This record gives sequence, structure tokens and C-alpha cells, in this order.
Amino acid sequence: MRQTNDDRDTGRIEAFSDGVIAVAITLLILDVHVPNVKTGLLQALLNQWPTYLGYVTSFLVITIFWANHHNMFRHIQQVDYALLLINSLFLMCIAFIPFVTSLLTKYITSPTEQHTAAIIYGATLLLNGILFNSIWWYAVWKRRLVRRDLDAQAVQRITRGYLFGLPFYALSIVLSLINVELSLAFYILIDLMYGLPIRFLRFGSPDIFSVGAQEAPEGHLPHTHAKNELPEAAREPE
Repeated sequence: MRQTNDDRDTGRIEAFSDGVIAVAITLLILDVHVPNVKTGLLQALLNQWPTYLGYVTSFLVITIFWANHHNMFRHIQQVDYALLLINSLFLMCIAFIPFVTSLLTKYITSPTEQHTAAIIYGATLLLNGILFNSIWWYAVWKRRLVRRDLDAQAVQRITRGYLFGLPFYALSIVLSLINVELSLAFYILIDLMYGLPIRFLRFGSPDIFSVGAQEAPEGHLPHTHAKNELPEAAREPE
């Protein structure tokens, strides 16, 4: 009964979060339009490169946020009202990403406004990262909402992993003052650090590929039993 209640407590917030993130990531494609030309279709498609770049960048960013949000709630077993509010603020900023993506792709070729659009885009992603970390910080505060079998060292590793991206998002904002395209390439590099199953690209970041693992290497998320899976010692002997 305790495990069932725990699943119910986190299940609704996870389902709601998945729904909002799915809508946000789907809205990104609405900026990719079919060119209305009689000739020169290939050139018209190539001229839309800012839209493709913004779509790929934001799709990867939201995907990494979703994957780590999913991983985070493998360690959170209880939800209270304050956590619901913090998570809702995070989702509000996630839903804002399609707008700032459209803003950036529209003005990326403007000599006077491209930097402003890029700064707004970068600030939105940085705010998303801060709110994402706030969910975790609140959950581990006094160890009230996380699983009891999550030790202090594991909490520290997870916290370091989630903090890993914040300085890079801040650096990307600075890069956008120099070269907007370079800053977008840097966002993609950040996503690769979190996403690709290549060890040297994932130092200090949560491991989202070893969901079934019992232990994780230093700097990566440790993995515990699934919520409905009893520990070995608790199973009845055959």
C-alpha cells in the first residue's frame, strides 16, 4: 500500500509534466513552413536554415530537460504543494521555449536585433535550468521528499550533475554577444554532453542511459530500484 501511494503521489505530477513538455516540443515544428514558390524550391528550403537550426537546438534542449526530469522523479517519492508550484513554474518556462525559438529564428539574420533575440533565448534556457535545479534542491531539503535509500553521497553526485549545465548556459549568453550562430552551436554541445552515451562528453552530468543500473560512476546519477520493484532482501523465498 505504501508503494502504491508513493506512485500515486508522483504519478500525477510526472504525467502532467510529460504532457506539457510534449506540447512544447511539438509546437517547435510549427515554425517550419513549406515554401510557396513556383521555381527554386531547393534554394527556398535552404533559405530557411535559421528555422531548422532553432528547431534542432530547442528540440534537443527540451528533450534533455525531459529526460533529466524523468530521472529526477525516480528519486523523489513524495510531492507537496510547494514542489507542485516549483514544478509548474518550470513547466511555464518550458512552454515559453517555442516562442523564444521563433523570436530567435526570425531575427537571427538581423544585424541590429540578432543579439537581443539570442540573449532572450539564452536567458530563457538559463531560467529553465535554475527552476529545474530548484525542484531538486527543494526535494532534497531536509531529505523530506526523496527516497530513503538515497544516501548523502548520491545526493551530492546528482546535485553536481544537475548544476553542470548552468555555467554553460550563462556562457552561451555571453557568446551570443559575439556570435549568435556560435552560441546556438554551444547549446547543441551542451545537449551532447548530457545526451550522447560517450563518456568523455558526459563528465559531471546525469547518466540518462543506464536506467537499470544499480550503481553509477562518480559524477553520474546513481540508480535505485524501480518504484514497484522490491529489494532482493524483501522478496519471499521460492
